[in-house]
Amino acid sequence: MLPRVEANFRTFAEYDGRAVAGFSMGGFGALKYAAKYYGHFASVSAHSGPASPRRDDGLVVHWANATSAALDLGGGMVYGAPWDQARVTADNPIERVESYRNKRVFLVAGTSPDPVSWYDQANETQVLAGQREFRGLLDNAGIPYESHEEPGGHFVRNYMVQRDLDGIIARLRKA
Repeated sequence: MLPRVEANFRTFAEYDGRAVAGFSMGGFGALKYAAKYYGHFASVSAHSGPASPRRDDGLVVHWANATSAALDLGGGMVYGAPWDQARVTADNPIERVESYRNKRVFLVAGTSPDPVSWYDQANETQVLAGQREFRGLLDNAGIPYESHEEPGGHFVRNYMVQRDLDGIIARLRKA
């Protein structure tokens, strides 16, 4: 993806010229790719993105497997059945904490999911717990981050996106 973006847009094709961000599973993907491809991204942001695929009986792995089988891989599963443990580890932000050193890390999670929405409860309750665990590991490693626990459930908060974008611009190489 990076070569395509860099071939079609005016970018700085270097660590200090790249950021990755996402919402929900896209937030997990941002955390995953920032760790997996350490030298590619100077900033990573997860808006209501889970920070560990192993938490909560593997909710993230189950979700990734189900959606990839149904929508993306024609019955195949991204983590396999049984799980490919090495692949889960390679994609697990909390097992790759050192990969966030010298990056700008921005996290947002909701503190009050809709009590009558199973989807909202299942998502944001786990996201918040996982982000708290991740922050504890970042703290123990002495890796700085910016984190926000905001009212509400599993949705994009425009004011947090704006704050994040301002932080991304401040972190990246100036034009």
